[in-house]
Amino acid sequence: MARGKNECVTFPTGATVLAPDRTATAVLRIAGLCVRFGALQVLTGVDLTVRRGELLAVAGENGAGKSTLMRCVVGDLVPTLGLVEVGGRRVSGGRSALRHPGIGVVWQTAAQCDNLDVASNLTLGRERPWLMRSDSETHAAAAAILADLEISISDTTKPMASLPRGHQQLIAIARAVQGDPALLVLDEPTGSLGVSEAGLVERLIARLHRAGRTILLVSHDIPQMMRLADRIAVLRHGTVVAEVDPATVHPDDVAALVAGQPMDTSARRQLLRLQDLVDRLASTDTASGLPLVVAALAAALGADRICLHLVRDGMLHSAWTLGIPAAEAEQIAALPLGSGGGPAGVAAASGQVAVDMDGSLRARAGWPPTSPPPGDSPARTCYAVPVVGSAEVLGVVTVFRADPAAPARDELDLVGLYAGYLAGVLERQEADAARQEANALRRSHDLQRQFLSRLSHELRTPLTAIRGYASGLAAPDVVWDTESKGRFVARISDESARLTRLVGDLLDFSAIESGVLRLNPDWCDVLLVLQAARACLPRDAADRVTISGDGLLPSLWADHDRLEQVFVNLMDNAVRHNPADTHVTVEVTRTANGVAVAVTDDGIGLPGADLADGEAGDARRATSGSGLGLSIARGIVEAHGGSLEIEQVPVGTRVAVYLAEDPRAAGSGDGTG
Repeated sequence: MARGKNECVTFPTGATVLAPDRTATAVLRIAGLCVRFGALQVLTGVDLTVRRGELLAVAGENGAGKSTLMRCVVGDLVPTLGLVEVGGRRVSGGRSALRHPGIGVVWQTAAQCDNLDVASNLTLGRERPWLMRSDSETHAAAAAILADLEISISDTTKPMASLPRGHQQLIAIARAVQGDPALLVLDEPTGSLGVSEAGLVERLIARLHRAGRTILLVSHDIPQMMRLADRIAVLRHGTVVAEVDPATVHPDDVAALVAGQPMDTSARRQLLRLQDLVDRLASTDTASGLPLVVAALAAALGADRICLHLVRDGMLHSAWTLGIPAAEAEQIAALPLGSGGGPAGVAAASGQVAVDMDGSLRARAGWPPTSPPPGDSPARTCYAVPVVGSAEVLGVVTVFRADPAAPARDELDLVGLYAGYLAGVLERQEADAARQEANALRRSHDLQRQFLSRLSHELRTPLTAIRGYASGLAAPDVVWDTESKGRFVARISDESARLTRLVGDLLDFSAIESGVLRLNPDWCDVLLVLQAARACLPRDAADRVTISGDGLLPSLWADHDRLEQVFVNLMDNAVRHNPADTHVTVEVTRTANGVAVAVTDDGIGLPGADLADGEAGDARRATSGSGLGLSIARGIVEAHGGSLEIEQVPVGTRVAVYLAEDPRAAGSGDGTG
């Protein structure tokens, strides 16, 4: 259907109107049209424009001025004020005026000559060019006209009186469009016809419109105007009160405008609710979708008691309730499928709406008698509507009503519409869950591969060193001096100790992940812990670590060996994963409830993104070679009720450990793991 470009405007009535695009070609222009019959003002300041290829429908009650407007357009009546132009040429009015050549008119009652045949009626008023034709040529030309308009009247010799009224009106339209008029004016063309005959005429009008005809249609049939028109102009008391787009309004809105009522109809309110719901569903996460749709349904129905059950493992499980007391909601929290589950069970098993008028179905299923809200009447009617997905029933919406009457078909259709939204939300949730599960599985596989790669690297490094030095000492063709042997043995000892720590780290990591890490706390000196940790490092690494601390540090209620393990890992990481000239500073300061230990190196540092990501950064550094130490250190510190953080420094990396003096007093743990 051809439509012009339009600009939206809001009238005080609340109607959305369309201002014509002035750049398009105007076939019909009505400006300031006023008609007065004595003291009676029939039309007042009517302004209308019909663009080329457009179908404008004019709606209004009896006495609104539609017929007067039509007579002015076709030139049958001279207006008191204003003008009418068709194709840029002013329409001259009055019964004595020559009919405007650019207008074709069809009146409500077909102006036919019953005593003439079809062909003669088609040529009525256009006889001069046909005078010299034979009857066969006349009927052939008439048949060609009817065929061109797809009008199924094969015998043009039939008298008009023998044709049904619908066919007579088709011939009237065919006669009106001969000569290719710029504007086709239709005055109630189906007003006197039955349903089937009106359908024939309406289909012809639609074909003419699709072919590019410009049409002005006056009608009382609002559904017909909604089907055919590009715009509907509502005429009331001789004034155009609104021009609306059938694509954006409901027929009830047009009827309200015709009757002089506001457009706040029930159908409009429901459409606005649905539009709002769609917008909110599009912008919210799937977890919020179910309560959102249920709340919107309750508002649409004006209901105060609704429940939603979902099908899980062959049962119905309550997912959301509204207005149902907790005790009663608990009794219907899980229901079997079938009659044992009351209306909800029947709807889920059958996939059809289940209505329980007197409570008998609920009683047989053991449902509790639903208590009414204070001051309300008991809910005597209950019905359940299935929530059907693409392949199966996903759940059931149950509505409780105080009205003892059965729910109307419109109400059930409305609940079914919202049930469709619920099905969409549920299927989105399932798709999201499947996607998240696949992502989690993929991440798990990636972490496993990274862990195995890291573990292989960490184990191979000391093993390679041990094997190399041991093979060198055992070589039969080489004699090593005492100093070299001592150095080899020392390196073997250091790498063996490192390997032992790695194996211990694996066991500790497993314990931390399983939540079974045990601590043996006692009062300990943090400086002694740090010095012991440095002593565990190889000599060349220990020489690059400096420890400083406040002399007024408190003793800590902690596991000495586990804390030593934490700082061995932090110092070892800082030394081993930086250049050979990197220096490490370990500084201990007192805090409000304990101590802070900062391990800072002046090495290559971590990328800024890693520092910002905190724990994510730890994982990336671990994958780049720092081993399990950082993850284990964090787990041990948190088991002590403390925290481990990576902090931003201009050069290098700083890892800060915060420990409470007595985690038992701080309420962060009992110190036992």
